[in-house]
Amino acid sequence: MYKKHQIHNVDLIKELTKELEEVKKKISLLRKKGADTKTLEYNIMNIPSKILMASITNKKIDVESIRNVFQNILAEMDFLDKHYLDEQKKILYMDQLLEKANDLLKKKQFKECLPLYYEIRNFYKELSIESKYVLFDRCIKFYTDFQFGVK
Repeated sequence: MYKKHQIHNVDLIKELTKELEEVKKKISLLRKKGADTKTLEYNIMNIPSKILMASITNKKIDVESIRNVFQNILAEMDFLDKHYLDEQKKILYMDQLLEKANDLLKKKQFKECLPLYYEIRNFYKELSIESKYVLFDRCIKFYTDFQFGVK
C-alpha cells in the first residue's frame, strides 16, 4: 500500500532541481525586461525546501505538489510576459502619437491635430491603470496645450 505512494528515483529530484534553476533564469529574464517579478520570486522561495522534503519522504504527493507550483509559476510567467510586452507596445504607440500631436501643436496646425487628439483620447481609455500612470502627465499636458490652442 505504501509503495505506490512513494518515489525511489534520485533522477526525479535532480530533474526538479534543474527545472527550478531554469525557472529562476526565466524569472531573471523577465525582471531584466522590466517586469515586476516579486510574486513569482515569492512563490518560488518554498520550492527548494519542498524538493528536500520530497527527497526525504519519497512520496509522490510531494512531487505532485512541486509540479503544481511549477505549473502555476510558468502560467503566471507567460501571462506576465505577454501582458507586459503588450503594454510596452501600447505605451510606445502612445508616445509616438503624442510626439506627432505635439509637433503639430508647435506648428499651430490645430485642424490636423484634431484626429490625433481623438485617437489619443480613445486609446488612453483602453490602457491599463499602470500604463495610464506612465502617460498621465504627458497626456494632460497635451490636452491643455490642445485646448488652449483651439480656443
